[in-house]
Amino acid sequence: MQLPAGLRELTRRTLLEQERDRRAISLRLQDNIAQTLLGVHVQILLLQKEARSQTVRLEKDIAETLQWLTRATPLLARRKRPRKDA
Repeated sequence: MQLPAGLRELTRRTLLEQERDRRAISLRLQDNIAQTLLGVHVQILLLQKEARSQTVRLEKDIAETLQWLTRATPLLARRKRPRKDA
């Protein structure tokens, strides 16, 4: 059974319009996904930078503690305490 010419044309235009709508929605979704991924990427870069700065701070704190310990060790060695098992 064939559709009348007017109805065929209306169906064709409707299908074309639906396809245009699907493409537009798809592009918007892709844009949203791309923006989200870019935001995640920037956040990861910031976290990497923060982790590096924290590592530098920790290394500095460790170095300062080791220096303190090095200075304190001779003092501790001079204060010989009797061992408990002696």
